[in-house]
Amino acid sequence: MENLDTGDEPLFVWGAKFSHVTLTGNFGRLVINSSVNPPAIPIGDSEEFKMANTPQATTDWTLDISNAHAQELTLRGIQAQYVRIDPQTQAIVRREMVPRNSRWKSACSGTWWFNSIEAMMKSDQDDVLLITPRSRPDADVFIRAIEELRNLGIADMPE
Repeated sequence: MENLDTGDEPLFVWGAKFSHVTLTGNFGRLVINSSVNPPAIPIGDSEEFKMANTPQATTDWTLDISNAHAQELTLRGIQAQYVRIDPQTQAIVRREMVPRNSRWKSACSGTWWFNSIEAMMKSDQDDVLLITPRSRPDADVFIRAIEELRNLGIADMPE
């Protein structure tokens, strides 16, 4: 998928399951959820969610966002280990890394990632992807936040 104009409001995608899908170019605001049903079924509580969030055994990667330049790109319920990312502008935060250090909250200043990490901690998700909105004028604030989270040992590079 290339150069998706989503208009002023975010485009929500529900029940998404990918296998070798690449997002590239300029995007507006896009929120991709692996959950089949919108908020009626809490994330992680449905069989549909569990099936959509489990890649096939033969899948080496599901989604490539390394060249996506979005105003906002949020992935919910998609396992980070199967997503190809740009290590300069995108990072993975794993659940087990967050409790070790509470300073991560100030590292997220100026971004919406505090909410992303908090939502992961309140759910049964193992990780969350932090994706810099590269088409925004304040993208450098997000990039600095990734660097600080990595320095704190909270965010890591893709495997």
